Amino acid sequence: MKKSFSIGDLFRAAWNDYKQNWGILILIGIIFALVGMLGKMGHGFHGASIIGLLGWLLQMYLSLGFIRLLLNIVDGKPRKIEDIFHGAKSISHFVYFLVVALLYGAMVGLGMVLLVIPGLVALVGFMFAQYLIAEEGEGIFESFKKSWELTAGNRWKIFWLFIVVLFFNLFGLIALVIGLAITIPVTYLVWARLYRTLGTGVAESAPAENVMIYEETIIVETTDDAE
Repeated sequence: MKKSFSIGDLFRAAWNDYKQNWGILILIGIIFALVGMLGKMGHGFHGASIIGLLGWLLQMYLSLGFIRLLLNIVDGKPRKIEDIFHGAKSISHFVYFLVVALLYGAMVGLGMVLLVIPGLVALVGFMFAQYLIAEEGEGIFESFKKSWELTAGNRWKIFWLFIVVLFFNLFGLIALVIGLAITIPVTYLVWARLYRTLGTGVAESAPAENVMIYEETIIVETTDDAE
């Protein structure tokens, strides 16, 4: 059965998530900004390309952990800043994540250069491949296949969500740039919410504080009629 979503509900939920976690999200943004500057620090020095490559690899490593942290926020699970440094379960897990990220970028870029439409289809249809690698440790082919299945029946709506997100972040840019400290984290939370909505909808294991267990005790009274 095809699952659907409301763009308004996604943004409302993402905004509530942001209000509860704005401190950690802004700190993570600062960390990514510093890592992004790593490659630029090597310009004009011997070995600049190596420094740039190391900066990119570190950024991708943190991105894996960031996806898992976003999903913890959406699921109401415990989360802390250190989580972004412990996203990869193994070297192969990280390598798969890298390969999927590169393939996704290549498909979208090539599709845009050729006919635009194939690029947009790839952008929407395979957008959750990295999420599937990060959370479930799927194989490379399986992650693209599952992402295609998750987005089936909702691709036009997701495309319009991309448009909404674009204008949302343009508004943040116009708001003296400071607004991006709100719009960018909220955007990431919107995508994480969408992934959950089209996938499991809720975390497989709900947080303990949200689970209520009722115990019913049945007392049976008996009488001894034998005299």
